Amino acid sequence: MTRLQRLCLIVCCLTLFEFVSNTSSQTVETATDESDSDSVELATQADESSESESDSDSDSLSDSDDSESDSDSDSLSDSDDSESDSDDSDSDSEDSDSSVELATSEMSSSDSESSDLSSSDESSVEECFGILDCAGVCNGDALEDCAGQCNGNATYDCARQCNGDATVNDCNECVGGKTGRAANFGMDKCGVCKSVSGYRITWDCHGTCDGDAAIDTCRQCVGGETGLEEDHNEGRLDCRGICDGGWRLDDCGHCVPPTPDNSTASIWMDCSDTCVDPPGLDKAYENECGVCVGGNTGLDEDTGKNVCGCDSEVSATSCLGCDGVANSGAVYDACGVCNGTGMNCVGVGWIRPDFIPSNTAMELTIVGAGFTEGSALSCIFTFPDGSTDETDMVSYENNRVITCMSPQLAAANYTVTIRRDSDLPTDISGTLSVYDDITISDVGPAITQLDASVADITLTVTAAAGAFADVRHSPFANPTLIMRGTIFNYYNLGNEHVFTGEFVSDEEMRFIVDMPVSSCVVEAVPSLNGQTGLGDTEDNPFSLSVISPAPNLVSAQFSNNGAGMMVRFDRGVQYKSFSSCRDIFDDDSSDLLGQGSSCFFRDPKTLIIIIGKASTLVTPGDVLTLRSGAVRTFQQEISHVASGNVTVDGPDQPLQPLAVLQGSPMIPSCGDVRISGRKSTGSGARSMTYAWDVESSGSTTSVDSALASVTAPDLTMNGTFLDADTPYNFSLTVTNFFGESHTAYYVVERSAIALPEVKVVAKGVDITSASVSDSFDLTAEVTFYSACVPPGATVFSWSVDNSDVPLNLKTIDKRTLHVDANSLPGDEVITFTVEVYKSSESDKIVQSSISVTTVSTPLVAIIRGGAETTVGRDSGTLEIDGSASYDPDEVAIDMTYSWTCVQETDSSSCYSFMSGEEGNLFPKSASSAVLSFDAMNMQSDKTYLFTLTISKQTRQATASVRISAVSGNPPQVIVELATGDSTNKVTFEDTVPIKAFVKHSVPLTSVAWETIDTDSGYGYFNFSDMSGLLSIPKIHTSPWGGMSFTQVIIKSGLLVKGTSYRVQVTATDQDGQSSVSKVTFAVRSGVTSCDFTVADGIGSYTEMETINYLLENCVADEDAYPLSYQIFLVKDDDDNTEAVTQKGSEPSASGVGKSARDGYDNNVFVARVCDRYSCEEFTTEVNVTVKASFSAADITDFKSNQIEPLEFQGDYLGALVNTNMLVTKTSEGRRRRKRSYADTTSSDQQDLLTLIENVISTSVLSLDDAVLLIDQASQLVTSDMSLDSQNDFLDSIKDVSEIFSSTDGAVIKEENARTLLSQIQNVATGLDPVWNDAMLDKCRDGMGKLMKSLIRGKSLGGGATDIASSGVTLRMEKDVLDESFSTAGGASVDFGDDLKNTYTAAWTCDSGTCSGVSVKTEHYDSSTDLLSTSDEDKNSRATDVVAVELSDPDSDETLNVTGLSSPITVNLTINSPASGLIYTCKYWDDTTSAWSTDGVTTIENDDNTVQCLSTHLSTFGAFSSPAPTTVPPPTGATTSGGVSGITGTSTTEIDMTTREEAVLLVDDGSNLAVIIGVAVGVLALVAVVIIIIVVVMKTKKPPTKQIQDSESKIDVRVVTPRPYDNRLPPPPPHGGPQYNVPVEIAPAYAPLNIYDADEPVPGDEAAAAITSPTKAMMKNNLPNTFGEFLKSQGVKVKEEPHYGDDVFPGEGSSSNVEVASIYSGSSDGASSSSRPSTSYVLPRQARTSLTVVSERGRQQDDAMATPTRSLSASSRDTRPRTPPRPVAPIHIAEMQARRPSSANGKTHTVGHI
Repeated sequence: MTRLQRLCLIVCCLTLFEFVSNTSSQTVETATDESDSDSVELATQADESSESESDSDSDSLSDSDDSESDSDSDSLSDSDDSESDSDDSDSDSEDSDSSVELATSEMSSSDSESSDLSSSDESSVEECFGILDCAGVCNGDALEDCAGQCNGNATYDCARQCNGDATVNDCNECVGGKTGRAANFGMDKCGVCKSVSGYRITWDCHGTCDGDAAIDTCRQCVGGETGLEEDHNEGRLDCRGICDGGWRLDDCGHCVPPTPDNSTASIWMDCSDTCVDPPGLDKAYENECGVCVGGNTGLDEDTGKNVCGCDSEVSATSCLGCDGVANSGAVYDACGVCNGTGMNCVGVGWIRPDFIPSNTAMELTIVGAGFTEGSALSCIFTFPDGSTDETDMVSYENNRVITCMSPQLAAANYTVTIRRDSDLPTDISGTLSVYDDITISDVGPAITQLDASVADITLTVTAAAGAFADVRHSPFANPTLIMRGTIFNYYNLGNEHVFTGEFVSDEEMRFIVDMPVSSCVVEAVPSLNGQTGLGDTEDNPFSLSVISPAPNLVSAQFSNNGAGMMVRFDRGVQYKSFSSCRDIFDDDSSDLLGQGSSCFFRDPKTLIIIIGKASTLVTPGDVLTLRSGAVRTFQQEISHVASGNVTVDGPDQPLQPLAVLQGSPMIPSCGDVRISGRKSTGSGARSMTYAWDVESSGSTTSVDSALASVTAPDLTMNGTFLDADTPYNFSLTVTNFFGESHTAYYVVERSAIALPEVKVVAKGVDITSASVSDSFDLTAEVTFYSACVPPGATVFSWSVDNSDVPLNLKTIDKRTLHVDANSLPGDEVITFTVEVYKSSESDKIVQSSISVTTVSTPLVAIIRGGAETTVGRDSGTLEIDGSASYDPDEVAIDMTYSWTCVQETDSSSCYSFMSGEEGNLFPKSASSAVLSFDAMNMQSDKTYLFTLTISKQTRQATASVRISAVSGNPPQVIVELATGDSTNKVTFEDTVPIKAFVKHSVPLTSVAWETIDTDSGYGYFNFSDMSGLLSIPKIHTSPWGGMSFTQVIIKSGLLVKGTSYRVQVTATDQDGQSSVSKVTFAVRSGVTSCDFTVADGIGSYTEMETINYLLENCVADEDAYPLSYQIFLVKDDDDNTEAVTQKGSEPSASGVGKSARDGYDNNVFVARVCDRYSCEEFTTEVNVTVKASFSAADITDFKSNQIEPLEFQGDYLGALVNTNMLVTKTSEGRRRRKRSYADTTSSDQQDLLTLIENVISTSVLSLDDAVLLIDQASQLVTSDMSLDSQNDFLDSIKDVSEIFSSTDGAVIKEENARTLLSQIQNVATGLDPVWNDAMLDKCRDGMGKLMKSLIRGKSLGGGATDIASSGVTLRMEKDVLDESFSTAGGASVDFGDDLKNTYTAAWTCDSGTCSGVSVKTEHYDSSTDLLSTSDEDKNSRATDVVAVELSDPDSDETLNVTGLSSPITVNLTINSPASGLIYTCKYWDDTTSAWSTDGVTTIENDDNTVQCLSTHLSTFGAFSSPAPTTVPPPTGATTSGGVSGITGTSTTEIDMTTREEAVLLVDDGSNLAVIIGVAVGVLALVAVVIIIIVVVMKTKKPPTKQIQDSESKIDVRVVTPRPYDNRLPPPPPHGGPQYNVPVEIAPAYAPLNIYDADEPVPGDEAAAAITSPTKAMMKNNLPNTFGEFLKSQGVKVKEEPHYGDDVFPGEGSSSNVEVASIYSGSSDGASSSSRPSTSYVLPRQARTSLTVVSERGRQQDDAMATPTRSLSASSRDTRPRTPPRPVAPIHIAEMQARRPSSANGKTHTVGHI
């Protein structure tokens, strides 16, 4: 298009606008930018049909699924039945093809409301993408009051009753109204409010307010008004002041513990019969010669000794050397010289061996003198007849030792001398004896039984008769036995050892050898010289075996609970290969143990058997027989095989059954008698016998007849058998297989009138012994009878017979009353009563009561660290910490602490051995929680037992630690069990982490773990087998040294139930000093032996019909009752489960049978049976019959029988389960909508939501109820909910998550966490942060609570846990920050030295000493953005988003991480790398709700990753922006168009809306009012417009706006984005057609092409320069190597520096906006500006184009220009610049530039488009 054409187009368009403004009836809207400059925009919007729906964003939402469609209008309609949405596009007349809308870049809400956007008579209503409040305001804050009135005045009282009468009294307690509390409730009997901070009771132990009575040492209340003197128990105190302690004064007057013989002899009386006082002083003792020395004897320690030993044993000369010096070791050498060197002569001292077999050449070692090195040495053998044989030296060792080879000699004695050079041999000689070889016939015994009680083994070597006759008397014969075998490695002797023996006859030698420590096989070679075997034994040695004896059965005895047996062996059994009881016992015995029996070794000597199920099971007196060849000895190389049998004994204390009856004491006139004895205990894990009986003053004929046939624990009979209003006393006698019996009674009465049947059931407590610290539920189970008491809304009201008991106000009028922990007094009987009536019959009230006997919970005394430890005397101050002790009942009385010490080695009190404190008792101050003293007080090599006693009133508890004192300062080890309860008991399912803190002054070399005392009955675990550990143990040492941490984590399921373990940790430092610490823990037995049946055991049921679940014969540890039961259903092939019943105390339950899981015709049910400490699961499989049809009548019937009765009686959780089943069944095959939410919540989803809200609002949810609620919530369809309902659903999820996160020790199961996360994400993915920020906050809060609960189950170093759902993955782990951490999505985090040095292996936290931290990360992939509120942020986000949090590993309190000097590094991957972009790291600022760069630095890597360096923790992501391309403007350039860098005040702005519009940019420097519309009937004008458009289309160039100033002209055109393509056309020939060379900035910005004027320029003349503000933009640093890019296009590039005094923004400049220009002409003449710069000069033949692409950057049709964001040029730099040849000055303001990573990694923000 020529310049004339462009000008014509502009003029015509302006004429058209003016005409339309005078004729159109449309509204004129005006918008101004932030600089008060005016811009107008003509936008036309074409309504697209649903058949050609584009991918662009619009104000209407569309969705289709098969036949489903959503309306393309501002309102969305939904149909739950057809799942289709109507198309209302025809009703939107404002979207017709002829409509034209005038839009501005910013519109105020008032303008919006007053604008008429449609040519129709309808007014447009702003669409709300948030939630309408009750007043109809989008995201408004209007609320309904409790009476349902919007912004009403009705309020809840303190008891949560709408407009109720309850009030808060002076003690801050809610009283009156429905509470039933007196006005002074909360005030104790002394008039003190219990709610005051730091409240303590003020009455004494006698109950007198401010009294003087006190608990004495004997735990008796004395003094005050008790009538007992304070010293009433004085006579019961021992010498330490301990009540009934038993200590007494010894003969020296020291307080000592009692002895078995009640002796008073004192250890402090020394050998001189003198008492040492104080005990810490030196006392006399007997030295090694038996003389009493030291102390007050006056004798020194050497009294009775001489230089050679004790006077009584040796003479004073016996140890003199040849030099006369005692013990000098000086001897005469071979030359007769005392202590000589042996060089004064040549001679032989001795020969080894000196006794060799005949006719055998052997190497002999000659020891003598005069063996001069370098001399010719030889050995001369002189025969008995005087003849000689001489052999040369074989080897030389030193001047006293050589070797020679003997000749083959006959049996005789030979003289051996040495020849040195030519010297004659001296007469200093040795004798070599040669014997005839002897054949050995036997070495025995060949087999010896290993016996640790026997010290020696006698071995006999036998030869032929008389074989030793010639040699046995020879002084040279040395009977020896050479033994070879690996057993000698145990003694560090290598593989061979030589034993010396004796001749016992002419044919026998005898040897006595040590009994080895374990079985072995060795080779034996008899010898006469210790080197050469006799006969052929060298080649054929004798084999000797020491075999371990077989383990023998010692006993087999039933456990007290009858569920198992303990079998003992006399020695350890090699049990590793056993996998079942049948591997150990023969078939008959295995059958007696039952199907499903289990056998496991508690320790190698003790076998635990859990008895299975069979018609005939083992009983006392039966015999168990070992399987032949199966049982061998533990860890022995060879062992005999065990055999034999054992008779089974009964338990020491025969199990006593306890009959327990439950039922409804009052039944209605038409009711049935239902009494259950299933909670009876003491069955011994097998069925008991049940005998029913009845007594009554009424008629019992029918009752007796019915009872005669009942042998089950449940009794159900027709209520009419009972006379009305007459008590019937039913009894049940239970008898177990031990023959023990018990009888219980229950009274039932039938009312003459129709009343609901009510039974109170306790859950979570044994009502006969309820601990004060227990919380539990009491449920009023209501039964309706259609015949006389049809279902109806039911009212509940609870009361208690103790006015000081605070009933839970949330549940005081609900079906289930929650009794809070520590709300009941101890050691009393509390009766709870519930009144029940139908709301329609308030006069017919039924009462039912239950009594609970409370007991005070024992105090818990805890000493941190192991039960035993080693402490060096030089280690300084020692602290023994008992501050973790606590009172579970939280009684408002201060805890008292007292410590005692016993020196166990000498059974004495603890006397100090510290200088200056000798003899004083320590510790001195022993009444605080932490005991502190100097370790020097202890005596080396003594063991001390420190005992802590804590007290509250009459309750006491103790804990002890045993400390072994050693000299020096070895490492000090503190070992702790990091799981389990206060008694150090763990469950079989637990992973067991054991932590060890090691304090050391010298670096450590090792920390060793082992189980000990297995022979004493403690369990064995092999720590060297890494497969049993969750991770390989590592030693973490604090950066500053002195403290290290290590731990082992034993995998779950590897320890033996019912077994105690003692674990010892040994730490060794580089000086070789070692110390140990020990910890003891036990594994609970858990629940065993349950029989689980479904559907009455028939093996099948029909779906949607009632089925029964039954559990029988469950057994647990005696202290672990009561049991609870809950049924689950396996829902997929991964064995994930969902709860189908509530957790209850009844072993039987009923429910609706669920449909079979997909792909199966059966269901697998799981019964989870829990005791107080742990749970076990039992499974059964049941076939499912499909219900062929489920009609409307079936639905009505199901609701009437399975849902409504439960709702009426307040069992909303049960109703929810059944409703979900109904919804699932009736929605089979229904298609789910694709949209994320609906206009109106479907009826079934609303029903489910209401039930969930009722469950939460009417109960105090237990963890198990929460699990059931999660499983039910997982089945809700969030896309069928409105936003408002989704918001309510999120509130419910938050409440459920809160149960886990706020309950101490609660750990949510991973599958439950995944369920909640999935539902959270289902909602979150459809939310917009602009409209739905509050809901998204709830989503993020819910995720945080999930992580808080999940991480509780993690162990330090135990690996990470991941849960993921639709775009987000949460990861949790605990570890030391010595390595980088990875998120589940591939990002990684390095926490820097600051954090690594702060949260080390041992740092001080709230709970004491912590190791490492909890690390929690949230990883959001590119499809998920829950934060960004602007399209710019959403579209420029280049990486996944990662949130990082650190927390205390014990309390999980978030650690505040800010202001780090060593930053955290978050490594992120660019999702879609592209050239022409730079990336900036940002974090989400919760305060401003925006992305920020404060404290964050970016480093780009070459591998498409970025490093975000941050001084704080937060949520991080990296964002893209165009690579900087900046050029300075020519000096003095001005325009009224407002382009930045040119004098002027106006700004041209393109409003990037989300609609598809063709926008024409116009700017006349004033506030132009643009009128949108088309005048119907102006045919001529329309024709002109059509012609103009045709002309424009033919030019194939977009419309442009021409701006002209005094120096040049510029074309600004907006074009349609095209797909990004790095390929460029080849350069044209000189003088050829002109084309644009795009400067690549970003593939995500709509192109804005700027090019210069059309004047021809000689081809090689410099015509255009691109100038950067600093050298940072030199060609080698430009993004995408800009200079190289230009070269590749055939452009001549040369670099010309410019000089100035300004700096690049970010390096000192206060401005964050710079101006760049493209101008033609030579760069020879620098501008008047002194800014340093670098220019690139382009030949005129190349047309330059700066391409800026919009955020959305989608492919669109060339004919439709679609700007998608605002491009504004503002006047920021107006300094005059005068290039030599100004042609087409162009200015681009506010561009984003970044120095590449090679330029020191700094980021410089020039601005942004």
